[in-house]
Amino acid sequence: MPRSKKVSAVSTGSKKTPNSYIQWSKNPDWTWTIVAKLQEDDTFHCALFSDSITEAKKENRPIQKNKVQLIQLHVELAEHTFTEDPEMKALYHTNKSHFATSVGSWIASLKSDYKTFQNKLGATGAGLEVSEAVEGSEIYNQIASFKAQKFPWYDEFHGWWWEHPSLNPIGITNVVSVTSDEHCDALQNLFDSWNSDEGDEDDKEKMGISVADADAHIGSPDWGVSFGDEKDRDGFEAEEEMHEENEDESLPGLHASPSLTIGGGRATPFPDSPIPTHFPSLSTSSSTKKRKAPTPDLPTASPGMAGAKKKHSKKRDALVVFGDMAESDASALKHKTDIHAQIQIEKIRAHECEAKEQIAMEEHWHKCQLEAEECCAKADRDAQLHTLQVIMAAQ
Repeated sequence: MPRSKKVSAVSTGSKKTPNSYIQWSKNPDWTWTIVAKLQEDDTFHCALFSDSITEAKKENRPIQKNKVQLIQLHVELAEHTFTEDPEMKALYHTNKSHFATSVGSWIASLKSDYKTFQNKLGATGAGLEVSEAVEGSEIYNQIASFKAQKFPWYDEFHGWWWEHPSLNPIGITNVVSVTSDEHCDALQNLFDSWNSDEGDEDDKEKMGISVADADAHIGSPDWGVSFGDEKDRDGFEAEEEMHEENEDESLPGLHASPSLTIGGGRATPFPDSPIPTHFPSLSTSSSTKKRKAPTPDLPTASPGMAGAKKKHSKKRDALVVFGDMAESDASALKHKTDIHAQIQIEKIRAHECEAKEQIAMEEHWHKCQLEAEECCAKADRDAQLHTLQVIMAAQ
């Protein structure tokens, strides 16, 4: 990256304040010096900006937390930056604390410009790495314009900041929303499969039921029982058959005789039938009115029963999955809120600590200045006294 021509920091004639000769925007070489320092020392930039999750995973190492006071890091950066500048070196040694504070203010300004630009890019561009921007696209052109006009260090700082929620909230939210959309699509596909009769046999196999077992289950004594509170067609027919059975049981001596003669013949037993196959002989006395027993009907398997059972089972499974997803989303939202609150607390603590350090440095600087003035005054007095003694000795 070509370096720009440096603006002379030392002015001639009028006296200037520290703010007037520490002009970061006119001296981009200072920022490039900071970038080089951060690139050389991973531990330093991890402590200054907090660690990058992606880089930590690539290098198979734990994430390093910011355990060092920011003011100390700013002092080190100021020492590294301005001692290499021959025009600023002398001025730096006259007021080191102000130069360290200026470094912190400049980094905060860079963060603000970066965050504003990421919000301008929107959800698509903010979540991309620099290498992922397609050359000639609108996002690529916006980044190139931003680098050329205001932020030539974009590639370097984007590599450290693009995963930070406080600096790139849109990009991080975009990644989370994509994951949620994938879950919604998977759930929608599951619901769509309920309304299709295709692939019944494959679904039975996936549920752990063989096709032969599922087909053999139809016609068993409990095959017509409805699920839950719903009354589907098969469950209603089973309820009618049970009601007819209860009416038959109300007849006297219904199961007392092993056979029933109907029209001169014997009823044939029905294997595996839930309805009685042997009926008692009824009296044919003229004083007693004959009551014909209902003709038993074979239970017929409803063709829609297998599909109904499968759909009910799928619905129960999907509701469980949907409940787990809702609980997971709530937990993730709570975790995100806690992280945001913790970030705000850390910011407040950092500001308080920076203010305390600044006050302490200013007091120390003032004390040193007073001591220097006292030393100079004492030296002047000693020189005058010595001169007076020499004059008196000469006389």
